Amino acid sequence: MHRAAVVLMAFGLAGCAKSADINFVNGRAFMMGDDSCARYRLVSPDVVQCFTSDDRPVELRRALNQQEMQFVLMRQQLQAQQMQSLNQSIQQVGTSFGQVPQPQYNYTAPQVMPIAPPGGSQVRCITAGIYTNCRY
Repeated sequence: MHRAAVVLMAFGLAGCAKSADINFVNGRAFMMGDDSCARYRLVSPDVVQCFTSDDRPVELRRALNQQEMQFVLMRQQLQAQQMQSLNQSIQQVGTSFGQVPQPQYNYTAPQVMPIAPPGGSQVRCITAGIYTNCRY
């Protein structure tokens, strides 16, 4: 059950949307780079207008203060630790799959008589229009 959860989490993380990150504009820190703020225009020294990748205006975002910036950096560090832990779990699951003994299958084909046509090696065919009938 734990293995299945780890694999599902890995696939879930692979499909996550792009997240915002700290970007500096004129010495001020802003959260940008996500789908809602792929592009920006500086409105004032402390405010940017965010646009989607197809230049649709979305929202105004203000610059981060020192406390908000510390919070974002701590959250990023925690996410990096969680990713490292997840990677280790995935590697352990992969290693344990390699340790599972694989069953040995031994197949012996049945002995059969060789095919010998009753009329020797002759083949006789009769054609009538588009139909052909062959006999051995």
